[in-house]
Amino acid sequence: MPILMIRMRIRPHCWLRRRTYPHTNGRAPPAYPQAIVFGTSGVGVTLRATPGGVQVVVLPEGAVVSLLDTAPQLQDGLTWRHVRTPAGEEGWVGEDFLTFN
Repeated sequence: MPILMIRMRIRPHCWLRRRTYPHTNGRAPPAYPQAIVFGTSGVGVTLRATPGGVQVVVLPEGAVVSLLDTAPQLQDGLTWRHVRTPAGEEGWVGEDFLTFN
């Protein structure tokens, strides 16, 4: 997740630096547990909008994702985990293709 540094002039010769986090309305993002895409034979895993739903993007083998607080869902015989990529994309991936840190 990108962090922006903003300089604001508060007096004629005094500057204030402030960190902002664009995807969280300026608040620091919460620390979520992470997982790594693994076991796809180099093909990657599909990030889906809903468990078993429409494809959002294919995450490459080795990609790191954050596990969100949503409870795992069972759909089509797979356990699905709600994740967020470093680019801020959110969706669901099959738990079988994740290894946990």
